[in-house]
Amino acid sequence: MIRPLRALRRALRTYVVPVALFVALSGALVLTAPCARAQNIGPDDLNLCLCRQIIARELCKSPREFQYVGKTDVKGTYVFKVFYANRPQTFVCLVLPETIRIQGQTGQRAIKLEVPYFLDRETGLASVEFSSPDCPNAAPIECRTKPTPAQERAQDRETFWQRPIPEILQEELQRQSDENATTEEQLAKPYEGTPPAQ
Repeated sequence: MIRPLRALRRALRTYVVPVALFVALSGALVLTAPCARAQNIGPDDLNLCLCRQIIARELCKSPREFQYVGKTDVKGTYVFKVFYANRPQTFVCLVLPETIRIQGQTGQRAIKLEVPYFLDRETGLASVEFSSPDCPNAAPIECRTKPTPAQERAQDRETFWQRPIPEILQEELQRQSDENATTEEQLAKPYEGTPPAQ
């Protein structure tokens, strides 16, 4: 009677438990597959800033203490490490179009957060209203995308033409007079060195 029970236990340990784990992980992947297809909100710098700030707020630590480890295969998923509770802890952050999901563990406490955020696509500013009961800092979290070179040129042009015309002409006159003074100084200096061979 004892041997059949041992055989059943052994079969459960070797076949059923791994199959159950496989089914559970497959189900988790199927459920997160729409997340993988969801469009990433922006450049990595914005996503990293949002993730780092939210995790830091949850643990009441400085964002500079979090090390970016890398990205996963799922688009918009980032991995961070931090030294917390006398050992290194790992956090995973998934940035979706309207929410940020964070998962990690600190000692005996599992952390699972889903935080909504707002992204102003014109200015590139993302803002999050998030506070942790453990942390006294309750100010809104704000991160901004870095402008592309084309956006910087367009902003410079817009700023340039918003000034009064006399100010623009005065700056141009000053720049031209500075260039002429430099050229006259260079022409007034005697030629130093050997003359070119003819």
